Amino acid sequence: MMRKVGMAAALLVSGMLVAGCSGGSSKGGPFGLGVSDSPTASQSSTRTPEPPPPPSPDPVTPEPDTTSATPRPTTTPRADVTLTTERARTVVSAVALVPKDWGDAYVPQEQNYEHTALDRVITGTDCKQALQGTTPGALATMDRYVYIPDGKPSVDNLSKTLATSSATVYSTTLAARTDMQTGLADARRCPNQVLGGDEKLNGIQVLDLTVEGIDEVHVARAQWISGHGGAPFQYVWVTARQGQMVLTAAVVDRGDKTYESAKNQAIDALAKMVARTTVYLR
Repeated sequence: MMRKVGMAAALLVSGMLVAGCSGGSSKGGPFGLGVSDSPTASQSSTRTPEPPPPPSPDPVTPEPDTTSATPRPTTTPRADVTLTTERARTVVSAVALVPKDWGDAYVPQEQNYEHTALDRVITGTDCKQALQGTTPGALATMDRYVYIPDGKPSVDNLSKTLATSSATVYSTTLAARTDMQTGLADARRCPNQVLGGDEKLNGIQVLDLTVEGIDEVHVARAQWISGHGGAPFQYVWVTARQGQMVLTAAVVDRGDKTYESAKNQAIDALAKMVARTTVYLR
């Protein structure tokens, strides 16, 4: 399904916004709330980890999706920029959002605020996500996790709104697009996913947009469930590709309990990262 909007309209879009289809934290799902992050859980383990589930069919080149048209770039194809690893790290650090970019009420997540490992997250045939090596073609990534506290004690110290932003730069545009499309194909194949730790996404709905000035934009929504977080809450995820960089923003509003507030914050966050990409990735 395709919908074409201008940038101004994109900031007000009220359609379905997406889930954490690819990428994520090795701590456990998009908000890093793996079991090991609980203050009462052991921080180390000597157990031999079980092998990850089989990956989705042909994870490097996903099968064509027959229910949604493949988004086409809305700009002249961008030339790949040759980047050193050091330069790539500088770019993603500058593009990913810090707490004040989200708003004055946001603070860094106490545990796992920044995540820079190039972990490759695959979605198995059982619709469970697992780490498997490193992301092909990725040069550097920066995930930052923030939240709005409400002053009440909680097991995870994340009492109200959870948010994360991510910027990943690849060696080529092809590598960036392939990784993004693999995640989207998995989200459509597995509308219910186990992300890691005790986080789950149910009822994932994906919508493709065409936004002038951005190569690809995808938005989605789902029900986010976590043993740390209580009842299911609306989860909104927005991702965009600018040449060889992939940007994502995700929000769970546990105070509002609807996706409207989360949607607006995620889209605004993505717009900020897109603007920064234009400055830093040249």
